[in-house]
Amino acid sequence: MWVLIYRQFRHNPGRTALMVLAIGAVVSEILILEGFLAGMYAQLRSTVLNRGGDLVLTQAGISNFIAVRSILPQLTRLDVEDVAGVKVAHPLT
Repeated sequence: MWVLIYRQFRHNPGRTALMVLAIGAVVSEILILEGFLAGMYAQLRSTVLNRGGDLVLTQAGISNFIAVRSILPQLTRLDVEDVAGVKVAHPLT
């Protein structure tokens, strides 16, 4: 069987070269796309892991921020800043 394959390749070398180039192009395209996908996954993973979280503290009964002023005392901000892991607290006015 291997002899028949070898003879077929020797019979038409142009077609053989074109077939080898086509297979090489397909394999290289698969490797490039897999590398691109792995890079995207790594970037998304690092983006999620390195992003800080935001916490919005509101008084009871508030479901959105449209035309609502905060009635929380300003001293509450100091209590929030004392919580472990909080870098900074800003009032919404």
